[in-house]
Amino acid sequence: MCALWPENPQEVVNSLRSYLQKKYKIQNIGVIITDMLAIPLKWGVIGGAIAYSGFAPIKDLTGTKDVYGREFKYTRVGILHGLAAGVAVVMGEGAEQTPLGIITDVPFVEFQDRNPTETERAFLKIDPTEDLYGTMLTAVPWKKTIKSK
Repeated sequence: MCALWPENPQEVVNSLRSYLQKKYKIQNIGVIITDMLAIPLKWGVIGGAIAYSGFAPIKDLTGTKDVYGREFKYTRVGILHGLAAGVAVVMGEGAEQTPLGIITDVPFVEFQDRNPTETERAFLKIDPTEDLYGTMLTAVPWKKTIKSK
């Protein structure tokens, strides 16, 4: 079985959130479109987000203190991908055919009564110079090839 991504995932997720808000008269609602995601050097796929709407995808802890009173210098919690991974475990990644998961009562989700801006969506991507895997990815002389039949 294969399910293809929508042509414009962000447009679809924005419209789905708007529809659900109107139909169920709910203000605080977020929507995520997920797909399988592989983590480098780890077995097992997890759910990852393709598009989202209605909530803040990242919680920035920079400048706050940890449980030992030390200040976080550079820590951002991936709310979006954490929720996507959690719901995908329940929905399944195989033949389960559970197309929709509902997550409720998550106190750390910061809802937004709007679609994400392009700037907010771009903020989710890390420049290779700042990424944990960036050195490994940029040190390789990648070559793009197109194989013909």
